[in-house]
Amino acid sequence: MTAHDHTCMHGCDQVPAPLRPVPTSVCPPVGKPPQAWWRQVVAYLRRWSGDDAYERYLAEHQGHGHELLNRREFYKRYLDHRAGGSRCC
Repeated sequence: MTAHDHTCMHGCDQVPAPLRPVPTSVCPPVGKPPQAWWRQVVAYLRRWSGDDAYERYLAEHQGHGHELLNRREFYKRYLDHRAGGSRCC
């Protein structure tokens, strides 16, 4: 999902932060422990796949004055939106 096609389920017009690039080298950057590099890769993959969408939704919508969706309802709407409303189940 890119910033230009994001529409909030609550109509608050908040644009998500852009994705961070994945390091291009196969080795960890000099000076950083391998675990830190690996966490960045895992975080990028979670964001790219949508696995962290609910956590980002909670962080972006805390304090907006509307009731937050539970995880099940959020993912139902999230997947319907990504599929263009053409999901079968």
